[in-house]
Amino acid sequence: MPDIKFLSKAALLDKTVIIDGKPTKVLGLASFRTEPRGQGIGKHSLRAMEDIARRKGYAGIFYFCFDDVKGFYLKCGHYLLGRRGDKNIMASFPAKSVEVTEEW
Repeated sequence: MPDIKFLSKAALLDKTVIIDGKPTKVLGLASFRTEPRGQGIGKHSLRAMEDIARRKGYAGIFYFCFDDVKGFYLKCGHYLLGRRGDKNIMASFPAKSVEVTEEW
């Protein structure tokens, strides 16, 4: 039997962004990668991160992503909140407006 390895790595940061005019605590997803792709690992990992955010009292997960992975996040039920430069602004919760006051 072949040696199969599944990997999910993520970096979560304690951040505050302005959502609909109010400072809002979010878990900032700084990096996220799973191997192999197409096995459901990413979706299950996102659900676990969402659960962590809820249990710790955050509004949800907030992150930036490139166009090539935007479809994955949308299929997972996340929201496109806008663009910043060449990246999409995404979150696990809906919002009418968003302002990011710091880089990460």
